[in-house]
Amino acid sequence: MASELIPHSPTEDEYRAAHEANAVEIDLNVAEPFDLFAEWLKEAGKKEPNDPNAVGVATVDEDGLPDVRMVLLKDFDAQGFVFYTNTHSAKGQQLDQAGKAALLFHWKSLRRQVRIRGLVSRVSDAEADAYFHSRARASQIGCLGVGSIPPYAGSVCARKTGGGTDAEVWCRAYTAAAALDRIPCGAFEHGVLAR
Repeated sequence: MASELIPHSPTEDEYRAAHEANAVEIDLNVAEPFDLFAEWLKEAGKKEPNDPNAVGVATVDEDGLPDVRMVLLKDFDAQGFVFYTNTHSAKGQQLDQAGKAALLFHWKSLRRQVRIRGLVSRVSDAEADAYFHSRARASQIGCLGVGSIPPYAGSVCARKTGGGTDAEVWCRAYTAAAALDRIPCGAFEHGVLAR
């Protein structure tokens, strides 16, 4: 059994010692919660070993079954929290269909978490395009890969490129994109504003 892999619950002394070592007085009645979030994210940037902007995004499918996955927060302000996704992915489709999501930031090193539940909408095309073109070129080309193109596109690409296996079709798509001066963002990559 895997129980030996799971840490034991802390004893009262261990819990007290950990709490005292990490005790911080936090005013949760601040006038502007986004200021508190900014402060915590800045602290996480100094203490978290990787991706302090990593956030779990939970959605539900058409049957009401939950899905959760990790994404990277790319922006936030008083309007909400922005991350980017493939609109043809399960996540993208669930966000569009339900129009709601839950987000969870967990900063283990700070012993803090922030939960957000609410409505979601797409950011403007101009904002999505600006973000897309701020990414590394290889990352832009990678967005054209398997899973980023809707299932029906494979047959269209195959007809236009002379057929071949999926791998051959995607290889030609990558090669064609790499030759462009400016990689098109495409309708399938978009930003999501959670508020």
